[in-house]
Amino acid sequence: MSESESRELYDDENRRWVVRELDAPPDNPGAGKSLYYAGEGVMRRVWTYPSDWMKLSDAELYEVSLRHTPRRSRE
Repeated sequence: MSESESRELYDDENRRWVVRELDAPPDNPGAGKSLYYAGEGVMRRVWTYPSDWMKLSDAELYEVSLRHTPRRSRE
């Protein structure tokens, strides 16, 4: 997986998250890009997110991580 820019944010409980936009995995190239959230012992992947995610406030970007966006199926 290739990475683009990353960003650090802190949620309302002061937990640190690093957020990166990742390309689709090699075994599922049709999946498109995703936002990958890495926190202490937790990871989240969001498949549907705003294209201007780097401009969102910390609170707005963290809220994106809470949305339920199921992984796209392999085709």
